[in-house]
Amino acid sequence: MKVDFNNAAQRHYFDAELLYDNSRWANADQLYGLSSECVLKRIISGLDPASVESSTGDFKTKSHRKHFDQDVTKDLWNYFSINFAGRLAANHPLPNNNEFSDWDIFQRYVHDNCIDQQRTAVHRSITISLQNLLQQLFTDGVIQ
Repeated sequence: MKVDFNNAAQRHYFDAELLYDNSRWANADQLYGLSSECVLKRIISGLDPASVESSTGDFKTKSHRKHFDQDVTKDLWNYFSINFAGRLAANHPLPNNNEFSDWDIFQRYVHDNCIDQQRTAVHRSITISLQNLLQQLFTDGVIQ
């Protein structure tokens, strides 16, 4: 199968919205995180196609994780901010704060009462901002 970060970002976002509208906070929260990761990976692969393995979606450098992580040295947001956000800053700024600093892929294993609407709403908001950023980058021809 071919990796398609853009489609994955949209699919996870749309499904998260369905879950959010039905008060399914824990699963919506997971999908907002996955959607946002896919947005960042799509932008990275658009700005530097050689940095990503096209068949797996893995980064060729292993200096960070694939996901958001509370360890800033391994965090995808931090990696993006350091290596790519500067290229976009003037007309396409990344949101200032990493609102996913409290999110981790391993939270998929926690009890659903650990993730509430307030936490999910914060992740939803940043996901919407990242989705809008990605669309603007396509519209402005920054990435293809």
